[in-house]
Amino acid sequence: MAKKPKSKSKHKKVQLWKKYEVKDGKVIRKGKLCPKCRSFLAEAGNRLFCGKCWYVEVPKEAKEGEARAAQQSG
Repeated sequence: MAKKPKSKSKHKKVQLWKKYEVKDGKVIRKGKLCPKCRSFLAEAGNRLFCGKCWYVEVPKEAKEGEARAAQQSG
């Protein structure tokens, strides 16, 4: 049986300096937090997604755009 080729892409390290900010000696989180489990929401395309509890948040503009596209095509 042939060996499976190794993956060319490696896991990128999380750049925590992009997620926090220090103001007046206090640490402030920059990103939006999940309302269910309080972890950071990831930006996936036009929506926010929590990988821990699978919470998804879609902006109103995206919902309206999808609805218009469905009406025009159908």
